[in-house]
Amino acid sequence: AVVSTQSTGNDSSANFLDSIQQAAELPSPRIIKTHLPFTLLPNQIRTRQKTPKLIHVSRNSRDVCVSHYHHWKILKGFSGSFELWSKLFLEGYGGYYSPFWEHIASYRLSNYENIQFLAY
Repeated sequence: AVVSTQSTGNDSSANFLDSIQQAAELPSPRIIKTHLPFTLLPNQIRTRQKTPKLIHVSRNSRDVCVSHYHHWKILKGFSGSFELWSKLFLEGYGGYYSPFWEHIASYRLSNYENIQFLAY
């Protein structure tokens, strides 16, 4: 079974909490997809009380910057130039999951043997 904790933009916080409850109620083994940084994962994972297998998939930062630019321009009304967006992205103001570099580093610096890193 797969549960996503990713917001679609139309979800309320109540729906987000429902997805957490759904994940908790699923039988093992289960797959849970999230965009949360490592620091927001359950405490049992961060303290190694539980060691589930984690796969961290990250996108090329240039692709993320371009994708977020178009997302914020089309869906959120951002009216600035791509040059401005790129500057904001590099400074850590790139929309969701920002700052990008800290988000990636939160997993990479955790030094957990149960995390497999994939990048594309």
